[in-house]
Amino acid sequence: MSRRGEIEPSSAVKTPEPFAEERAFRRRKIINKIMNVIVVVGIAIDLFFAILYSVLDTRAYAVAIGVNLATAALWAMTPLFHRWPGPFAGVWFLGVFIAAMLSFTLLLGHASGSHLFLILVAIFSLIFLGPRPIVLPVLMTLVAWGAFIGAAKVLPRWPSHIPMLIDESEALFYATSALTMCVLFLTTRYSIHLVDTAEAALEREFRRSDALLLNILPARRWLNDLSRANGSLMDTVALACSSRTSSDLRRPRVRPARRRR
Repeated sequence: MSRRGEIEPSSAVKTPEPFAEERAFRRRKIINKIMNVIVVVGIAIDLFFAILYSVLDTRAYAVAIGVNLATAALWAMTPLFHRWPGPFAGVWFLGVFIAAMLSFTLLLGHASGSHLFLILVAIFSLIFLGPRPIVLPVLMTLVAWGAFIGAAKVLPRWPSHIPMLIDESEALFYATSALTMCVLFLTTRYSIHLVDTAEAALEREFRRSDALLLNILPARRWLNDLSRANGSLMDTVALACSSRTSSDLRRPRVRPARRRR
């Protein structure tokens, strides 16, 4: 027999959280949607610059065209890794993102501000890799920070391997900073939209459960009046059941009288 204050060994074992798998599946689905939106934007940007360089001078910008097409192909492979378990798709996405920004900084020079996109890894790592465990997002953020410092200190300041003027490279800095802020804004806005959609679906299911309880349980008018005063109908039912149980416990037990022989 166990004494008071002592914990049973069986009770110390943590039971699995209910609906944990369903919750993880819904979260992964939302993350994949956000990742696919960013992938589409990245492919569109790479194809735009590849077409622009082809119109300007195909031979002179051959290296830049090849880098943009290769990056677009790597972006396009990201949705294929959604079937893999774990954060493999997120790691692939962030790895391609860091490599692409370094290659663009090498071509355009860090005066163009291409390495500023590496700042986005801090928020992307938390979204795509998840906050638990925190080791992997922190590691990817540190890798991006090291790449940012290396791009600013080691890579050339002005364009290399492409015939671009210094003034054109500096003009790209303003466009890059505006595009970075735009990606941050759109990603955050889309995340908030998905959260609002999930909350609305949860509220609909909650109201549906309340209506189902009103149709099943007796004394519907009484329960409806209590639910208006206390909030949710399920909370009202729980409160009514708890009060009924406490009143039963406080009621004195009457022993049956013995029959006289």
